[in-house]
Amino acid sequence: MDYHFVSKSEFRRLLEQGRFVEHAKFGGNYYGAAELEFSYPLGQGKNVVVVMEPQGIAQFKKAAKERGWPFLSVFVNNPISVIADRYIMRVLQAAREAYGEGETPDPKPHVKRLTAMFEQEQFWAVEARKNDMFDVKFETFDETNAESIVKFILNHVKKEQ
Repeated sequence: MDYHFVSKSEFRRLLEQGRFVEHAKFGGNYYGAAELEFSYPLGQGKNVVVVMEPQGIAQFKKAAKERGWPFLSVFVNNPISVIADRYIMRVLQAAREAYGEGETPDPKPHVKRLTAMFEQEQFWAVEARKNDMFDVKFETFDETNAESIVKFILNHVKKEQ
């Protein structure tokens, strides 16, 4: 699935038209998964993998059930170090772009967003552990268990076909 960026007003218009099977607002920005991104490949007999937060999973699970789509939800906890590394790379890219345009990046929004991400990810981990929205849960995804997680998912897909 590719990312498609639209203005906030366009996002709200698409949302009102019911074009998303999942959506959320985080950090002042809107995020969503368009129905077409799933209905087309699934209609072609392909599998779709998407990364969502728990609230999105709940919305998507409902939409998948309503549409008769196959569905397997897997929770993989992100250690804080992974979150920080991923975000730092985004900040560095944004800084390169700002400097390239002759601007000086403001660190304040980045610090605020990184703090919010840490808090949110920890909340998601707690939510995932305390309810049954996920079919399977893994506490980490690293070199020690990456192969077993991938094999689990592939075996599930094989059984569905």
